[in-house]
Amino acid sequence: MLSRKTLIVLFMLLSFFVCFIPFRFSQTAYAATSVNLTYSDVTETSVNLNWSKSVDLLFQHYQIYMKTSSTGWTLVWTINDVNTLTHTVTNLSPGTTYQFKVTNYDLVSSADSNIITVTTPAPPTPSIPWWVPPLVIVAIFIAIILVLRFFAG
Repeated sequence: MLSRKTLIVLFMLLSFFVCFIPFRFSQTAYAATSVNLTYSDVTETSVNLNWSKSVDLLFQHYQIYMKTSSTGWTLVWTINDVNTLTHTVTNLSPGTTYQFKVTNYDLVSSADSNIITVTTPAPPTPSIPWWVPPLVIVAIFIAIILVLRFFAG
């Protein structure tokens, strides 16, 4: 029969192998997989982001990040449902270029999607009707004639 001390040491060794060794290997065996990011429906102030579904068994959440030429990566939104594969980013500035990525997080790691670049369209510039410039010239001409008549007496 094994002594009580020997049993405790064996139990501790077994606990170490059961608890720590699989976790160490799971970091590579269950590494998060990246998702494929695309976009659609770009307006002056919004863009719709779409990505492929995570196949990770240990899925935790997606995080959407945004970046401009003057800022670093900023967290836009966190999504906890593995089946939610779209998000509309709003409050964007017209005529601005943005970069987006989605990070897939699982229990032991994370993986970034591809980075996409989106430029929101600038607002249309108002156009002047063709008849306004000639009308302005005629109005100035009439004003000059009236002023000359007033001073000529």
